[in-house]
Amino acid sequence: MQDDVDGGRHHLNFSEWDKPQRHAHDAAEEIENGDMPIWFYVPLHPAAKLSAEEKSALIAGLKKMPGFQKDKD
Repeated sequence: MQDDVDGGRHHLNFSEWDKPQRHAHDAAEEIENGDMPIWFYVPLHPAAKLSAEEKSALIAGLKKMPGFQKDKD
């Protein structure tokens, strides 16, 4: 599990709000498309299933992060 956390933080680190998070766009897009959270995560962590309002709030927050942009790679 720690490996998953470390890998996730490499792409989007909520502990570093003041630094550009270039993968915030990807996270917002995955939430909008229903690809996040990953299907196998929810049975282990039922609280990870967000309401439509919670998803909207999370996406809005991601869009306000420094460096929010669509990846060019």
